[in-house]
Amino acid sequence: MKSLPDPRRFDSGHDNALAALARKAANGASATQQENFLSVCAAIADALAHGRETAVRDAGRLTGSAAATALYWRAVEQALSPPSENALQIRVFAIPILIVAGGRADAVVSGVIPNASALSELLVRAGAFGPMRHFGLSNALATAESLESIALTPLYRIAHAADPVPLPGLDLPPEDIRTATAKEAVYLRFLAGAAVTAHGAPNFVETAASVGTWGMPFTKALSTQLQTPGLSLLSVPRPPQAPLQALRSGRFVQRELAFQLFLSNALRKARMRSGDPEVTLAAHADESIRVRLTSPFDENLDEQYRWPLDLADDLAEVTDSICSLLAECRLDRFEILETLQACEEKQ
Repeated sequence: MKSLPDPRRFDSGHDNALAALARKAANGASATQQENFLSVCAAIADALAHGRETAVRDAGRLTGSAAATALYWRAVEQALSPPSENALQIRVFAIPILIVAGGRADAVVSGVIPNASALSELLVRAGAFGPMRHFGLSNALATAESLESIALTPLYRIAHAADPVPLPGLDLPPEDIRTATAKEAVYLRFLAGAAVTAHGAPNFVETAASVGTWGMPFTKALSTQLQTPGLSLLSVPRPPQAPLQALRSGRFVQRELAFQLFLSNALRKARMRSGDPEVTLAAHADESIRVRLTSPFDENLDEQYRWPLDLADDLAEVTDSICSLLAECRLDRFEILETLQACEEKQ
């Protein structure tokens, strides 16, 4: 099968030591990759321990390739994990929440959960916290931008603290959802928290990994609390993860679900008017993948979905998701353009 070119621009920062280490680890022989990866982790941990936040963030944009970028951010996540030897391990987590809303334009869904303690109690009853009882859950629904801008240095200090008190605060303010259209759309928010576990005990990220044990009651409870007059609303939680992992997976599932909505609506329109559309997948110079639906029998049919790519995204995973969704909709024949496209087409 043809493959899409990678439309992202990866800069190389030759004067950034962390980026250089990541490039070396990504390009090294398989026999030394793990050793090189641990070297990157140690260098990042040292930088965060000494407050060199800017150098750590800059390096993530200067690794020069998709492979080195992915490796680098895995190393950052590893550096932000509690040391295995700590008797008490403190973990900050974030629960990605997809909020599907439609039916009313100019509606406002509060970014503050009225009764966050009810959600905590629900998680306890469902066994999501396991034997752990020392945890806190925020009442703020934060945006991806807020989570992305969270300072890494206090996250490092929290993870490496030997005592849970006192801990530095994290600035994750709530953000209301404001609908710009009556059409159904997918909004992404994050519910943050922190948990303390004993050495060797399972942590919340592990005990709550199976959303099937708590997802449905959580969905009902949160959707009820966020219900807004005239608005159809459904909140869908995903497994809790460390903040950077939650950010990446949350954005992926938001774009995946938004593509499902786009495809469902566009196909319904196309099949009613002219039958199955022609489908084209292309990589565009604005660092996105676009799926375009047209028809030789209907010149007015021209629907397009834009999937933006972050630097740490896995292009193969994005492509596989798009192709799988097309196949589920019985669109097995589609064209993949192997050259990078300009951005003249409609957004």
